[in-house]
Order: sequence, then C-alpha cells, then structure tokens
Amino acid sequence: MSERNHEPTTGISPPMVTEPTPPPALLADLAPADVDVDAMLSRFAAETLERPPTLRQRLAELPLGQKRAASAVAMGLIAAIWLGAVGLRSDAPLTAAWAAVAVTLAALAAAPFLASTRPLWAPPPRWSELRLALGLAALPALAATLPGVWPGDPTGLGVHALCFGNGLVLAALLTAAPLALQAGRLSAARLALAGASAGLIAFAFQELHCPYGGLAHVLLTHGSLGAALVLPAALMAVRRRVGA
Repeated sequence: MSERNHEPTTGISPPMVTEPTPPPALLADLAPADVDVDAMLSRFAAETLERPPTLRQRLAELPLGQKRAASAVAMGLIAAIWLGAVGLRSDAPLTAAWAAVAVTLAALAAAPFLASTRPLWAPPPRWSELRLALGLAALPALAATLPGVWPGDPTGLGVHALCFGNGLVLAALLTAAPLALQAGRLSAARLALAGASAGLIAFAFQELHCPYGGLAHVLLTHGSLGAALVLPAALMAVRRRVGA
C-alpha cells in the first residue's frame, strides 16, 4: 500500500483560500456617465431637508388640546360664516321646545368630535364608537318626528333639494375641520365619528336658517345630513374590518 493510504483523516476539510473581495463601487461609478450625481443629491436635499413644512404639517404637530381647540374654533367660524351667507329665518319666534332639542343635539356633538380627534398613537376607534356614530347620526331624524317642535310651513320638492344641498355643504365642511389637523392616514371610523358630530351641529343651524317645517322637510333635509356622511364611512369601515 502507498504512503497516501496511511495518512490520518480528521474529517475536517482544509480551509478554502478565496481572493479578497473588492470594495463596493461608489455611487458615481455605478451611475451612467451622463448623470450628475452631485446635482442629483443636491436637488434631493433641497426638496426634502431644506423645504419648510406646510401649514397643515405645522398644525398637525400641535399638542392634542391645542388641535382640538383649533378645530372647535374652525367649526364655529364655518357655521357662523355659513349662517351669515344663507341668512337667519325671519318667521315666527323659536319656541322653548325647539331651543331645548336643538341645543341638546348640538351639545351631543362633543362626544364623536373628541373621539374623531384622538391622537394617532391611541387605539383606533372601536366598534362601540362606530355604533355611537350611527346612533348619533340617527338622532336628528328621530327629533324631526317630534310633534309641535319645529315651526314653519310645508314646502315642495324643489325647496327640499336646495335646503338639503345647503345643509350638506355645511356638514361636509364641519366634518373636514377636525380631520384636517390629523396627520397620517385617515380612517373610515374617524370619518364616521366626525360626520356624526357635524350632522348634529348642521341640524341645529339648518333650523336657525330654514323657515320651512313639516315632517317631510325637517326629516329629509335637516335630519338626514349626519346619516348622509356617516353611513358611507361606516360601510367602508365594516368592509375594511371584514376584509382584514
């Protein structure tokens, strides 16, 4: 037998000798010859680092209490400007029952407003809060059925459409006011809560403006504003939750 057969075997393979890995190429080496890398990086820095934040970004960085106060002030200004544009009703004086119901509905708007403006790091709106939004959106419609509360004469279909359009503009603006200060992705549940708050306030202001009464008019054009905003958002939230 040859001496090679008598060499001891250890079961360990000898180390492999590899050539040293060259250092990674620089960005300028990888870029095409017709690309000015320095100019590209300078332009990127100018667009990102040196660009001042927008007004919405600055407002979104405010503390939660200040954002809620700013949203409430904005909603008050929107409602006042809207009422100044469409005008106060000039018919019979409003009754104590009207004032009690309208003020109560407007005060209930605080609950969904606070829920819609919660900080982004807080837990997302729960199913119970979504049900709260749906319930509060239905309150104006239920209030519209109260007998003897809403003064005014019945009117026709054309006035129904015009009155609903005016109210929907107010409700949409009131919905956007608190959400405009929220950074990040807007959730459907927050939209539903903000819409419920806006619908309650818009109902009261519609009654301050519109001189027409009757169950059909108050129910279809005043009491349905919150539902018109909340129902699409609630359906979107349910669809996202089921599909998740």
